Amino acid sequence: MLPYHKDMRFESDTPTGEDGRIIFAIPCEAVFRLIGTTDADHDDPNMKPVATEAEQDFLVAFANQYFEAEIARAEIVWTYSGVRPISDDGAKSRPTANLRKTRFRNSLRLLAVRVIGRRGCPCRVGISGAGNLKGKYLFLTESCATRFMPAYGTLAYHIRGDLTAEADMGPKFGASLTAREIDLLMANEYAQTAEDMVLRRSKLGLRLMRRKLRQLITI
Repeated sequence: MLPYHKDMRFESDTPTGEDGRIIFAIPCEAVFRLIGTTDADHDDPNMKPVATEAEQDFLVAFANQYFEAEIARAEIVWTYSGVRPISDDGAKSRPTANLRKTRFRNSLRLLAVRVIGRRGCPCRVGISGAGNLKGKYLFLTESCATRFMPAYGTLAYHIRGDLTAEADMGPKFGASLTAREIDLLMANEYAQTAEDMVLRRSKLGLRLMRRKLRQLITI
């Protein structure tokens, strides 16, 4: 994840590396650019996947072949990595050559049915306008109200409850995160750790200062 600036755009519509693979550069959280991905074997399922130094170097060097303005490793503010299963179709030359289609043995059921269940996963909350939230809680900033509605839907009103002033939100941790929001994340959004709150359930960790993150971890 890199800070975004106006010259961070591709000279080519489809950046392709020497081995035929492609990468993406997606605007993220308004002021960042998300760059990925890599393809590497992950042999030990008990080992947490991470974006290695070599992978970061690869992506930076790859992107710099196409960006008008060169980026540097020092500009990276956050990385993450995950693992996905890919069918072994006999392509041994490189991971990118493996087939990406889903396969089931002895089953014709769809992937969604296998993962979610036959009844599906019903939505828990509706989405209301940020303007309505700002109208009810006049002390909210426009940016805060805009962030809350896509993130929480109608649960945003439960965060505010019967509050009448910004001070009622409790201690502030930066980037508009307050104790009141933390309470909701833990009670309704399955957040159990500081990382859950600021990196998984939201991306506020990209904006929080390190000392604020340490303060959040200790509460």
